[in-house]
Amino acid sequence: MNESIAESSMQETDSELSIKNVSSPRKSWMEFLLFFATFSLYSSIWSVLRAKDLKNAKAGEFKPWLWFFAPLVWIAGMFAYRELFNSVEQVESDSVTQKWKIWGSVWIFIFVAVSLIFGLDRVTTIPMWVQILLVLVNCCLFTLLHRRFNQWKLHATDLEFTGRSNRYTWYEWLLLIIGIPFVLMVTYYGFKPVLHGLSSDRFVDQHVYRNADMGYEFIVHGKGWFEVASGTLTESSDESLFEMIGPGDDTYVIIYEYQNLSFDGAISSRFDLVQETYISPECTERQMFTKNKVGRHSLIECLDSDWSGEHSISSAFIEVDDRVFEFVGEAYSTNKKVHRKVTSEIVEMARSFQPYNAEGQ
Repeated sequence: MNESIAESSMQETDSELSIKNVSSPRKSWMEFLLFFATFSLYSSIWSVLRAKDLKNAKAGEFKPWLWFFAPLVWIAGMFAYRELFNSVEQVESDSVTQKWKIWGSVWIFIFVAVSLIFGLDRVTTIPMWVQILLVLVNCCLFTLLHRRFNQWKLHATDLEFTGRSNRYTWYEWLLLIIGIPFVLMVTYYGFKPVLHGLSSDRFVDQHVYRNADMGYEFIVHGKGWFEVASGTLTESSDESLFEMIGPGDDTYVIIYEYQNLSFDGAISSRFDLVQETYISPECTERQMFTKNKVGRHSLIECLDSDWSGEHSISSAFIEVDDRVFEFVGEAYSTNKKVHRKVTSEIVEMARSFQPYNAEGQ
């Protein structure tokens, strides 16, 4: 009798010891929203939590805090997520869960490809809309992997869940409320120029753009420039006369008319704005006569750089029948070579910004 009670007690103790504590499963679409609201940066926190789940399930030796860096460094992530997939396959075997064997290699291949494309931003300019698409691919990748973890947790019989299932914490709600509108706004502005560009013809190199009504002209230098509707880059359509987007993000040209400022006043206003916008800009100004020899042409070139990349602004002012016009082009890039090329194109266009009339004067 006593032996039977002892055996029963030992079996209960073994059963208790075999129970593994893991976080409660959460619906995949809920997890996707967290990835989306953080531009996929939540994947670092998610990786830490999943590494902790596998460690508690005794699926391998894991140091969860190290997994924070796995999504951020592709070469480390390539090996780390291979280990993660191997561990998931192990727990799936223990719980007789259907395996996703081929998905492991495909997942890692896409993860590495996305990471490498992001890294190309140091070599060439990656348009914002492409970066946004890559972020969405990354969100889908980790959401798919989350679904696989859910499948294991829901089929395993030796797991005990911690935390509330399918619920957000207060700080996750705060993240969603702030993050999702911000990401949607960035997505809108990232795709806005592309949508305008689909309905606009791109200018060819050396194209002469003339506005006979206003009386100015300039020569387009380089490829990948196209006109967009006024108000695309400015707050309203009444603010600018002409807007043009260049071959990369944050590369554009805008033409303004100043009705309440003198020629020198408009130049002074531009200098003040540059000083307010940039950290430590280096500016030069050169004045000369316009090609018709009856007005002034002022060319301002400003350069600045910080931890985020290279910045430049080139501005040209002309007078046409007592009216002041400004051609202003700005460029930003994380790559110095790309930035120099685009900046030189904008400078050449600014130099060619001149008065025009029907007689070609």
